[in-house]
Amino acid sequence: MCDQIKKSNDYGNDFQHKLASVIQNRPLNSQKMKYASTFILFVFFFISCREPETPPTFATLAVQNTWKAGYVRDNSNIITGLYNGWRFTFNSDGTLIVNGGGSTMNGTWEENVAARKVQLFINSSSLPAVFVSREWDIVFLTPTRLKLADNRFSPVQEIYLDKP
Repeated sequence: MCDQIKKSNDYGNDFQHKLASVIQNRPLNSQKMKYASTFILFVFFFISCREPETPPTFATLAVQNTWKAGYVRDNSNIITGLYNGWRFTFNSDGTLIVNGGGSTMNGTWEENVAARKVQLFINSSSLPAVFVSREWDIVFLTPTRLKLADNRFSPVQEIYLDKP
């Protein structure tokens, strides 16, 4: 029992010593503090020196893959089923090849990076091709999805081009 009281007293003395060090503004372990502050400065320097990343453009992502229509909405109607089997291939020269509906259709595309818009044109009179042939707002872009919307009408028309 006496040993337990002595151990608890030693703990109390240690706590009092640490508290006195803090109050007197003396570092508890200057070597550890030196390493910690050096590490924090290094991390801050590394993060602050990196160039901000430029977001990808439609062009950089679109030409890397062939895309399928993963989701298509015309106002309140989901019309994705009209595009089953369609594949969109964007070429770097601005040409567009659409395979779908049992045929191959040619077209063009052009991006306006500053306005975050892309103009698609498919040379076909089929209703699904006519729906896609317009100027689209670029909503967001990832390596696996290109989300486009036409906000001129309410509710919005949308097309999500997904990596198959």
